[in-house]
Amino acid sequence: MAAEFVYSEQRARLLRLTLRVVMVLVAVMVAAGVWAVVGIATGEDPEVQARGILVAIVLGLQSTVLLGATLRSLRLLPGRGPSARFWCSLTGGLTMLASLPLITNLIGLLVVFVGIFLLTLALRTDPVERAA
Repeated sequence: MAAEFVYSEQRARLLRLTLRVVMVLVAVMVAAGVWAVVGIATGEDPEVQARGILVAIVLGLQSTVLLGATLRSLRLLPGRGPSARFWCSLTGGLTMLASLPLITNLIGLLVVFVGIFLLTLALRTDPVERAA
């Protein structure tokens, strides 16, 4: 029985590029978390410190989950099967959710747009190819 491909080679290339952009955005989220931690260390106001701790924890957890989903998607993408479609769609959705703490600035808007683009690419269907 021949394996079925869900994505064409060109679509897989676009998805791979978009997933790498997501990895760069994860690095930016980690940098924002580090910036929040530095703000905690230098701040004297207890309310600012509490908010900084919360932001650092949320960004750290989101970055970890999003990085794991992105790496899993990149690992499954060469097979171009249904599992790659599921993980790419999941990564697109998680990317949009990860933008919520950052939505008030330009980085958050960029993360939303990348997540929507990734989700759209992942959910569109291509004519099914069969492996030879």
